[in-house]
Amino acid sequence: MKENNFFNHIGISIKYISDINDFYIDILKMNVEKKFILDMSLAEQIFDVQKEIEIITIGKDNLKIELFISISNLNNYSHICISVDDRNEIIEKVKQKNYPYKIIKKNPFDMVFIKDKSNNLFEIKQY
Repeated sequence: MKENNFFNHIGISIKYISDINDFYIDILKMNVEKKFILDMSLAEQIFDVQKEIEIITIGKDNLKIELFISISNLNNYSHICISVDDRNEIIEKVKQKNYPYKIIKKNPFDMVFIKDKSNNLFEIKQY
């Protein structure tokens, strides 16, 4: 049986690739779990930038961090991803309280992002 964790991952920007080994692996003892490229279309829809973004997912225990590589310009890709039982309930509450949100059509599942009024970005996944 899979354990349900509310926090799925945290995404942060890093400017120096050397930090992956020097800081996250050597100091924090985290492990590289996955490397991928966020294509330009999704990067624009999520973060309003028109470029591909290299992402390295690292983890330790129940914590996963997506490191967004931003060498030339430190864009803000920071976000917190949470997993919930009923994503539609969250979307309805966000609409009622007039918080910004995006639903991005993607197979096999749509991506949902919401913001608080301080502009903090949350990705909402469903268990």
